[in-house]
Amino acid sequence: MDRKLITTINPEDDSKRINHAVLPYTMFFTQSDGKRLSFYNIAPGYGSHTYMPDGDTAVHQHDYFELFYIFDGEVYQNIEGSSLRYKKGDACFMNKNIRHFEYCSSKFSGVFLNIKPKYLAEIFAADLLYPADNYAAVYGKPHTAQGPIREFILSNLRGEEQFKRSYLHLSAALSQKLDNEGKSTADNLLDEMAKEMLLQKSGASLIVKGLLARFISVLEDPLEYHLTHMKLDNTNEDFIYARILNYISEKKGNITRTELASALNYHDEYLNRIVKAKTGESLIKIAKGYRIAEAKRLLTETNDSISSIVQALGYTSRSHFYRSFEAETGMLPSKYRESAASD
Repeated sequence: MDRKLITTINPEDDSKRINHAVLPYTMFFTQSDGKRLSFYNIAPGYGSHTYMPDGDTAVHQHDYFELFYIFDGEVYQNIEGSSLRYKKGDACFMNKNIRHFEYCSSKFSGVFLNIKPKYLAEIFAADLLYPADNYAAVYGKPHTAQGPIREFILSNLRGEEQFKRSYLHLSAALSQKLDNEGKSTADNLLDEMAKEMLLQKSGASLIVKGLLARFISVLEDPLEYHLTHMKLDNTNEDFIYARILNYISEKKGNITRTELASALNYHDEYLNRIVKAKTGESLIKIAKGYRIAEAKRLLTETNDSISSIVQALGYTSRSHFYRSFEAETGMLPSKYRESAASD
């Protein structure tokens, strides 16, 4: 990579190679034709191209946080010896302890965000939110923004994960909204960050910090992304299983094996074997359990009619819902609601 932005400590030793960021925040837009990687490296007021002819990066870790975001295609991350496939809309946020490298055999495009800990700490400290209520906005106290990515970063900054090797995997939710050009909110925020860094108009440094804070908040939105905290001892199947549960949970169990296979880019029978190995149950049985659990919640926590619950959960008919619910709970939905209300 461009040595003006990233330098390497112990470049000849895979076990000790550490990438060092010269600046607090840089972006490396990257793409591959399936054979070699090309980079467009961006820093404040500066951009340049570099290439990697063999298409692989070297094994390394960082002295900064790295977020790798995929715009299109697919690429593999080898993280601590485990090979994980990332596709369009996926992202990986790594702490400083993770050793990894990227490799690809097909076309893809993405971006690396290289962010020094102090830079993130400054953003979080300044990212104050006021209550939406008019009275509270005038007289209430502001609070810092909260979320799982922020907590992951802050726990690292506090030293709580000083020696832990962990990372966050993010994948696009099925409910994610795209604009007319097929771009997500995160895609557009990254474009805006790059423009501000290159143009360097007054206020650019403040705007970039605000855009980065907003980008993190979008990644933390469960309607936009599924987030899984992965630990070093997680296997590739743990990784896939977590993603299966994320999609099943998002759809409240109303998802088929074919739909899951399409979302994850794996054969449905392979996904079913993973679920059976983890739970002893089939994928459809697990999805059905989520669906019934959501039906129980709606029956006990809302006044929604049975018909609206049937529609919300995607059952083909009222009778289908009744049969499924009674088979799982031993009672009809109306009886279950009455029983819960009397407890």
